[in-house]
Amino acid sequence: MAAETFKATDTSARAPESAPEPLFSRPEMRELMSDSSVFKAAGTASNTSDYSSGNGTLDFNTNQFFQTHSKFMIEGLGSDAQTGESEAGGGAQGGELSPRTRKADLEDLKSRLSTGTTHARMGEDLSAVAQRKLGENASPEQRDAFKKAVEGINGLKPGENLARGRELKLPGVNENGDFVHTENGIQRLWSPADGRTETRTPDGTKTTNFTDGATRIEQANGDVLEVRGDKTTLSKPDGTWIESGPDGEITSTKEHIRIERDKDGRLKRVDAPPMTESYMKADDGQGGSVELGRGMKPEENFALVQRKDGQTEVFDKGPDGKERASRFMDNPTVEAERKGVMERAEKRFTDPAELARFKADMVRFEQRASDRKLEPTKVADTYKAIGQMLDGGPDAKISQDDRNLLAQQVMSHAANPTSVDQGFHDTCALASLESNIYTKDPDRAARLISEVSLTGQFKTSDGKTIKVPDGSLKPDHEAEVRKPSDGDRDFASQIFQVTAVNSLWQTQSWLPGWTYEQDRVKASERQADKGERTRLFGFDYQKDFDGLNGSDRDKINQMITGSPETTSMPDSGDAQEMGRQLEQLQRDGKLPRIMTVHTGNPPFGTGSGGGWHAVNVIGYDPVTRQVMIDNQWGSNRDLIRNAVPLDQIFRAQRAP
Repeated sequence: MAAETFKATDTSARAPESAPEPLFSRPEMRELMSDSSVFKAAGTASNTSDYSSGNGTLDFNTNQFFQTHSKFMIEGLGSDAQTGESEAGGGAQGGELSPRTRKADLEDLKSRLSTGTTHARMGEDLSAVAQRKLGENASPEQRDAFKKAVEGINGLKPGENLARGRELKLPGVNENGDFVHTENGIQRLWSPADGRTETRTPDGTKTTNFTDGATRIEQANGDVLEVRGDKTTLSKPDGTWIESGPDGEITSTKEHIRIERDKDGRLKRVDAPPMTESYMKADDGQGGSVELGRGMKPEENFALVQRKDGQTEVFDKGPDGKERASRFMDNPTVEAERKGVMERAEKRFTDPAELARFKADMVRFEQRASDRKLEPTKVADTYKAIGQMLDGGPDAKISQDDRNLLAQQVMSHAANPTSVDQGFHDTCALASLESNIYTKDPDRAARLISEVSLTGQFKTSDGKTIKVPDGSLKPDHEAEVRKPSDGDRDFASQIFQVTAVNSLWQTQSWLPGWTYEQDRVKASERQADKGERTRLFGFDYQKDFDGLNGSDRDKINQMITGSPETTSMPDSGDAQEMGRQLEQLQRDGKLPRIMTVHTGNPPFGTGSGGGWHAVNVIGYDPVTRQVMIDNQWGSNRDLIRNAVPLDQIFRAQRAP
């Protein structure tokens, strides 16, 4: 049935002078009167005055008006109207709103903003607009959210004055009571409940701003970026997250490997969950990788971090048990040789765990060289000797596979000189000298092993040629293991120690025909036979090695390094004098020094028995009067983490 058309006089719609504001003068009604869907005008009228007839009446569709906007009519009856709702959509006051009332409030709020636009009135600011559109009973949170919405939609600055008649776009309302607006595919939300704002762009990105200043950006690929104060966190769908702040950056990989860097981007530490394998590799979450090594020896435990830009760093613990981070040196000469060795290693080492360990040792070696202020040429020449071992040739005395192993072990000792051990052999003096030379002259130690592996011979610093017996060019039962146990002697140390003794014996005129050799021993005989042989013109003289004194050790050192400097600790009359000597040697960078101790004394042993033994003094703390000792019996017998009191080590030099 067609809707009836009534004529209502202007005066009939007015309230008495003492009544509230006339209905048709109220802002809500002015906006309704501009709605052509409600009012039927003759012709093409576009404002309220155009709908007025000559006798002061208005033509409009009564049914549609009351169906859609009856609330305003009821409120216009006067202050005594019993609507049960406020203009802001509030229901019963002072208690929890029922679901039905909340739904009614929401529908009312939607109705108030359904026009989509409004015009600023004279003297109005956004607070006044909010009060007019939302009603006097709107909560402060609703008004604040509404104001922010209008500012955002219309490009207003906070507190900007509004010109009279300025058209303002209005937000809509969603089912949660949030103010919303969509324009050009961009969806925006302002929440009265918690004050947050949200923006969704056509590419699927969602940006949320919180009242505490935090920002959360969720991207279509699942990445989430959060900014809170001075910290920024990027989370990825695979569980990786990266937190950046003024103090540096923390990355946690999907395997829960935690990588920390300082504010300059330098590696600080790496933490990882317990591993069931000795090696693992994972993405670092930023386009690079992190490789972890685990083992019984201290140097077998490391984290090798290779960044997307090629920067390589290592985190581990030093011989003293302190955490440390290592980096490559910044030197063009070293860089050229490093690149060559790296390329050879990647070609020769097919086991990723061995390659990772080799690279980690390269980084640790260069960091140690920087800390000790070794000349860069020593580092470059060390790499050169290792590269020659890896290259080899058809006439090499030692096989390619064994040379690959020697290269790895030389690199390890150059990076960690305290890893040199004597194993089940009477070579403590030689092992301590080997560790000493790796510390100060790693290039000389590497050259010795490289020459022997390729030619079976070694040329001393004064030009003499030393021939190493062929039987000693094969690993004995202890050295044949690719990863010797802690305290065992590896193949590189076997080659070094055998060559060192023969360098002395073959250059002394009073020792013609004497050689020191290392034989393989049957498994059934190893408990009593160490495989060491002292031979005269190829015939066994004895199945033991009598060791070396300090003078012989210094001669060998000079033949290998060319340095006439002694390797031994100076004599001292008491502990106080020894302390002063150690302090001066450390200040001058001349540690380590080799010390002879008796193993019947603490901390090496107790009670009767024992014998003379050579160890390296590698450090001294003059404040605590503690001496750090590198013992060639394995890392668990070193006295570095648990340094020795000066008085005790002084007494250990005497027979018990």
